[in-house]
Amino acid sequence: MTARKNKQGEGTIVLTRDEAALIRRALADCYDVIDRAGAADGAVLTALRAAALDAPEVSRPLDQVQGDASLAIDHIDFPRLGRRNT
Repeated sequence: MTARKNKQGEGTIVLTRDEAALIRRALADCYDVIDRAGAADGAVLTALRAAALDAPEVSRPLDQVQGDASLAIDHIDFPRLGRRNT
């Protein structure tokens, strides 16, 4: 993975195909775990929701976390094409 800055000072991350695949797989696994917890015993989903709200790095509803994982997968599957500034 490499990082570079463009003229506006925004950071750009360039991933290799393998790096993108690894990240995508991790996101998909997280999404699937949440989905399966919802289909399982209600106590499992309740515990997972509580854990998401209690985690210092997360502290938001589980549905939002799952939605963001889905959106991030879309960003990997359908990246914006880079533009050249001339």
